[in-house]
Amino acid sequence: MYYNCLVNIPKNTGKISRNKRGKTTYIEYTYAREYLPEKKYNVARRTTIGKADPDHPGMMFPNPNFEKFFPDVEIPAEGTAAEPVNESRSSCIRIGAFSVVRRIIEDYKLAEHLKRWDDRGKGLLLDLAVYSVIAESNVAQHFLDYAYNHPLMTPQNKIYSDSTISRFIREIDDNDRVDFLNSWNA
Repeated sequence: MYYNCLVNIPKNTGKISRNKRGKTTYIEYTYAREYLPEKKYNVARRTTIGKADPDHPGMMFPNPNFEKFFPDVEIPAEGTAAEPVNESRSSCIRIGAFSVVRRIIEDYKLAEHLKRWDDRGKGLLLDLAVYSVIAESNVAQHFLDYAYNHPLMTPQNKIYSDSTISRFIREIDDNDRVDFLNSWNA
């Protein structure tokens, strides 16, 4: 899975290589070398950290391995899209079940229990919860289809890409869960 943003290709001379397969150029990182005594040479241990962008030389679409080997490089939440996110909305928004669930969220003041979260984070988490209730599914890959014709709680009804949603869910840690439960049970 490649993230939906662009980052600079790292400048580590000797550790970064390009591997062209078909029309796509993959950026590989050499993380180790292993000496084979019987053959008397080194074998490089590589992993793919991204896919080069043909429109922007020196830039690539990173994958989770990039974060693993380059944790100090900040990956933008949004950037130039690898696959354009369809931000257009349906002309017919299904609001029925959403209205009921939204009323429940307001009555139980769920948004107030997410004190440490910004508006984007609160909105996206509540959107994913509403999606799980309405669609009776927790398969996040179908969230974009749901978001196309349902109202959302994110600011400006923003539809986020699959990679942004995956990264968002991965960033939720135990402290966030405990804080929510402590606030809820208080």
